[in-house]
Amino acid sequence: NVRGRHGSAEVTVTGRADLVHKNGPYDIKAVAENVTLDEAVHKAIPAEHRHAWDDFRPAGRMSATFRTWKVHRGDDPNIDLALSMDGRASMQYVGFPYRLEELTGQVRVDDDMVAINSVKGRRGPMRATVDGTFSGPGSGGGQTKITIEATDAPLDANLVAALPQWTRANVADMHIAGRAERVSAWVLQQKDQPLDFRVVAHIRGASFRPEGVNYSLEDANGVLTIRPSRMIIEQMTARHDRLPVQASGQILLDPNHVGMDLLVKAAAVRLDDEFRKVLPEDLQKTWVRLAPSGKADMELSIRHGMPDQSRPYDYRLVLDAKGMGLRYADFPYALTDIHGQAVATPDEIRLTGIAARHGNARFSADGKMTFTPKSDSADLVAVRGSDVPIDKELLDAVPDSLALLARRFQPGGTCQLEL
Repeated sequence: NVRGRHGSAEVTVTGRADLVHKNGPYDIKAVAENVTLDEAVHKAIPAEHRHAWDDFRPAGRMSATFRTWKVHRGDDPNIDLALSMDGRASMQYVGFPYRLEELTGQVRVDDDMVAINSVKGRRGPMRATVDGTFSGPGSGGGQTKITIEATDAPLDANLVAALPQWTRANVADMHIAGRAERVSAWVLQQKDQPLDFRVVAHIRGASFRPEGVNYSLEDANGVLTIRPSRMIIEQMTARHDRLPVQASGQILLDPNHVGMDLLVKAAAVRLDDEFRKVLPEDLQKTWVRLAPSGKADMELSIRHGMPDQSRPYDYRLVLDAKGMGLRYADFPYALTDIHGQAVATPDEIRLTGIAARHGNARFSADGKMTFTPKSDSADLVAVRGSDVPIDKELLDAVPDSLALLARRFQPGGTCQLEL
């Protein structure tokens, strides 16, 4: 019960030592209260375990119990260090620099291992429990394994900044805001191996606004999984302009290989300029020529830069028209109340079961529009109309190749149309 102080710490030492024989046995125990986690404590930790301190960068104050003993002469010393936290300490893992504060729990250091046993902490509204082990060079070359379970984690700039550099920019470009109701994280760092990790976030009420896309998603709920090379989106539901949206897929986060494989579904989408800007660039050009308006149910799949992809960019857009409008640039005749399906890919737009109106006239269309690098062409598109008024709008819309014939008609009457 020898008592003393070291700075703010109150230390009690108990034990025995054989000082008669060289390298004789001993058993010494020190209990310290109110220990400031400073460089003096860092230096007191056995050298083979200081990497755990360097990895976790603790700060604040805690209690410590240290025991070292040797049973026989010539034995290597045994070490047992228990660091007990009561809410006055914080720590930040170097591989995921997101500092946890108000820590409670215990960290133990023995001859071969540093163990974190259900240490609890917080950051703002978030509550987290950390478990982990750190092995030194003498137990397999050095390995760090950490698991974190957290609730109510804010999806903010602090969380993004804690991600590895090669994933940080891509995640930041998503402009995620909101919270993760539950987060499970796993980190593995082995000697001479790249950092491996998995973060699974169950998000609630979040928002997304991808960089360069003026199309935001609100009230998002689902699962985000972040790995070193990709972000996986599962069971995601959200709203845009109060309309439901579903999303799933993955985004590659490899700095040397950008890619995505996404599927987005939405009901009653407004076919406006805001939606057009979300589409692939070549499809936007065709979109302008078709000039759609109104609403449609939408399913869009986009694949870009995936390892198993035969061409660098691929997409498939399915629109189930529900009363939309259309005015095709090469036949500028306004059609309204359009129902049916249009499927667009990089090679073609296929029309199936299209029904439309123009005033009292009824139209139907089936077929496809194909595309080449040099031009677009509509081929095998059958347009049929009944009770079509022969008016100035129809005659002005006739293609140039038939303009000479159209000029011979005077407005008036109706016709049956097959184009």
